[in-house]
Amino acid sequence: YKKGMEFERKSYELYKEMAAKTEDEQAILFCQFMMTEEEQHYQILDETLQFLNTPADWFARYEKPFYTAG
Repeated sequence: YKKGMEFERKSYELYKEMAAKTEDEQAILFCQFMMTEEEQHYQILDETLQFLNTPADWFARYEKPFYTAG
């Protein structure tokens, strides 16, 4: 997962650099779209890694547990 996260981060940076080097609106829009995709992929991998490393914390954060007395 860490390797995948690093790959997504590098891909994001690549698209960011490409967008900065062009004036073509379509190319910029494409790069921005791809940056958003890479961010989402990174987030999915990060959340998966969090779940695998600390499942109780992950459930408390994302599943919003309901605690009862008794």
